[in-house]
Amino acid sequence: MKRQIEFRHENDRYALFENNVLLFSIDGTSLQFDSLQFYDGVYKDKSSAIDLINKTSGNSTENYIFKWLNELVIAIHSDLNDPEPIEEAINLHSVKRIVPLFDMTVCAGNGDFVGSDVKHSDYETDNSEADYALKISGESMEPTIQNGAIVLVKKVDELQHNDIGIVTSDTETMCKRYIRRGRGVFLVPDNKNGQYKEFGKKGSVSFIIQGKVIEIVNNES
Repeated sequence: MKRQIEFRHENDRYALFENNVLLFSIDGTSLQFDSLQFYDGVYKDKSSAIDLINKTSGNSTENYIFKWLNELVIAIHSDLNDPEPIEEAINLHSVKRIVPLFDMTVCAGNGDFVGSDVKHSDYETDNSEADYALKISGESMEPTIQNGAIVLVKKVDELQHNDIGIVTSDTETMCKRYIRRGRGVFLVPDNKNGQYKEFGKKGSVSFIIQGKVIEIVNNES
């Protein structure tokens, strides 16, 4: 069974999403393509067997970029000769398991709240990589993640450029996009309405990475 990846045009960017998680995007103005980010986001440690689905309105520019990306995806799969995941392997990931579900409004402090006594409930999922779930509070990551959405998170020591991360800065835990600019690291909101600021790692400010968002599974707003 091939991976299902959606091609969308939103917020003046052309983007690839898998299970509503952003894998890769191209700025709609410059149309600059970063091949390393494309590989890391779409292919690193993943199958190259992909069905690319056009979710745009279908204007000439959108269709052109979709066709180009789709031809690239097909060529990469052909070069790698990567077999499609077999159905039995996929079914192994369908085994339900219980992970802790935290409410973002009660997650703060400089430690690992996943291993602490922070109040949580049980959440059932078939995602074998998820270490915990988190109910998002606020609109800073819209439209990617809606207020009230539940996301699945994998505990990692490092985030890659453009990952969506759960990060603690001083006494606040945030869900933001992890962006590298030059030598700097920034936590950036997806919501570009001007109400939400980005956070830079500088001076005495420290970032503690609590995990990487690997799936957006629910919206209760």
